Amino acid sequence: MGVICDWLDVTYSPEDSVLDDVGAWLLSQGFVLESEKEYTQCWIAPDGGRVLQLQRRAKHHRISASGSVVRCLREFGEWLPFLGLLAECPHRVTRLDVALDVGGDMAAWLRKWRRAHRSGRFALYRNELDITYFTKTRSDGKESGTVYLGYRTKARFTARVYDKSFEAERRGEALPPTIRYEATIRGGHATLHDAGAPAALFWEVMGSILPPPENPPERLSVDLSPRYPTPPSPLPYQLLKRGIAGDPHLGELIRVAAGMPYGTELLLQLVRERVEAEIAGRTEAA
Repeated sequence: MGVICDWLDVTYSPEDSVLDDVGAWLLSQGFVLESEKEYTQCWIAPDGGRVLQLQRRAKHHRISASGSVVRCLREFGEWLPFLGLLAECPHRVTRLDVALDVGGDMAAWLRKWRRAHRSGRFALYRNELDITYFTKTRSDGKESGTVYLGYRTKARFTARVYDKSFEAERRGEALPPTIRYEATIRGGHATLHDAGAPAALFWEVMGSILPPPENPPERLSVDLSPRYPTPPSPLPYQLLKRGIAGDPHLGELIRVAAGMPYGTELLLQLVRERVEAEIAGRTEAA
């Protein structure tokens, strides 16, 4: 596997946003709305283990896709259509993580790195950043962990290099010796095109840490919104049916209602009251 996108945050103006369309699309893909509080919706992926957030604030709307969600959409073959949907309105990519896994022993890499960078500073993409180490002793007695460049700073470009196999081992998983090189780009420098084709941006930022390939891809100098296929709009009936059938909270309420006298009728009444109150509230807000 080559360079991948491992995190994506995109912001919009509340007056021109794709959040409603994204919510409908998530329902059509089998995502479940787990919770909604403090203006943030948390959507759970069909496998139950990944969360995508939609945030509605007075001054901005934001979509935040974690690395696990991005990986899930890639596995489903829906990552590029998802980006096509995000590109439908004016936007700003406020965070993009791009990463590459390389076979190798992080402990050996770490020893060489410490010897070569004794000053505690490193120039990453024209920025002089502090080097921060978070390390532990592995089961083989060697020091390993994570090297951060610009840890907890507001720099637009930061990076980290870590022992991915050591991380997997602590989760009870087994991986061959693997080093992950990862950059985080903030402040609108990245684009949705970079999210769909991240290799050029990765080497632009990380080429001072990891030797780039002989002919690295050339990055587009402007944001050309990706012309990926936009997902077809699901029918309202399909959204309602899938949302109701896949809602675990509604399923639990049905179970409780079935165990009490007239419970089903009461549940239907409460649902109707909630629907009518929601519609009335939206009508007043409009």
